[in-house]
Amino acid sequence: MPDRHTGTAVAKFHDERDILWKTRVDRPALDQLLGTVEETGAKTGAIFSNSGFTRVAIESAKRRGLQLFSLVDDKDPLVRCVLSIEAIHTFTWVEKMEPRFSIVGGEFKIEAPPGEIFVNDNASESVLQMFARKWNDHTRPLTEGDHEEVIERFFVLSVPSAGIRVQPTDGITFHYTVRSEHYLSRLPITTAYGVYDVASGLFTSLGDELAFEINLEDIIKNGERVGVDETSAVQLQGHAIHLIEP
Repeated sequence: MPDRHTGTAVAKFHDERDILWKTRVDRPALDQLLGTVEETGAKTGAIFSNSGFTRVAIESAKRRGLQLFSLVDDKDPLVRCVLSIEAIHTFTWVEKMEPRFSIVGGEFKIEAPPGEIFVNDNASESVLQMFARKWNDHTRPLTEGDHEEVIERFFVLSVPSAGIRVQPTDGITFHYTVRSEHYLSRLPITTAYGVYDVASGLFTSLGDELAFEINLEDIIKNGERVGVDETSAVQLQGHAIHLIEP
């Protein structure tokens, strides 16, 4: 089987109702693969299938020098192999946020949750909602550590829970801390298409034709937590940003 760059095949058992190998790979897929082989200058091409191949595809592959790999066990109809690939998943979130307000001469803090501090004296938007809107647009820094963002503008604050109806401020500074965790896991590939180099024995997947199953909860539960220095060793990487819902 291919080396770590393409994953390893492992046996997986399915109930009969889960066996949906009704569409076998046919000649059009080979035509597309052959075009890629010629374009990249590879020695040959390979297709991995979890649904088998039509007779026309098998005969066409022999004539064209393409390799076909079936991940279905012909001896046991309840067994099919799953090709998997190593991936790094980075989860990023805001660990804490504290707003500070400025007036002539310095900053001040309001002893109330950010969700209870409203701007423009009309309770239309809380300070927490303002920060969430800015964080959720994915334009804030995602690097781990402490950050601050300054909004220099005149606001009128109100804090009904604290009995504050009118509190002018010349600006808001958001002090917040970003945290990230990295997990290494193996993703089951549902579609594997790419170029196989016979000389090196490597199968290189083409990104546009790579599909895989992913479940974020399973990654956190079963994945291996790794340091940031170890993430560069894996080519396939994903990033999940936790949105703030005030």
